[in-house]
Amino acid sequence: MAQRRPRHAGAAGRAAGDAVRVRARRRPGLGRRGAQPVPDALRADPAADRAHGAPTGAQALGVTLDLGGRELAVVATHLQPPPGRDPVEQAGEVAAFARRYANGRPLVLGGDLNTEPDDPAFAEFTRTGLVDALAAARPLRTSPADDPRTQIDHVFVSPGLTAGEVHAPRTEASDHLPVTLTVTLP
Repeated sequence: MAQRRPRHAGAAGRAAGDAVRVRARRRPGLGRRGAQPVPDALRADPAADRAHGAPTGAQALGVTLDLGGRELAVVATHLQPPPGRDPVEQAGEVAAFARRYANGRPLVLGGDLNTEPDDPAFAEFTRTGLVDALAAARPLRTSPADDPRTQIDHVFVSPGLTAGEVHAPRTEASDHLPVTLTVTLP
């Protein structure tokens, strides 16, 4: 299977709508190489989607990036439980999926979680040991894009990863502002 270079994250973000762009780099002095995807992608179990009636048809998508010999697991998600259903169970399943998918590799999990930092569904991600990568930048309001009032787009990382340069640039390319950050591997 031939490997393809990823498209520019900015262009992908504009095309995808609710995007979380992640730039990863190694520690200074170790050199920096372009990230190339490893032909290894995994989608959450469709049975879990049906169990929650996920309107988006998918709970999570995992990809593994090869960063010059170091692998980074990246999981994107859009939590959207059916009306009247508690999002905590869906959040817990996505967090567990992400940890299983990472399988010991450094992990970045991000997306439209439709939950605020003080909500129980948000706590499901930190309960599994993930770290709020946006904590130092809070409040980071991302929705709605034309008048951001809520913090429902989030990024979590595995312990040991360092997040910085966090921004939610103004744009109306989506109903949410994108979140950008730099993740540094240990």
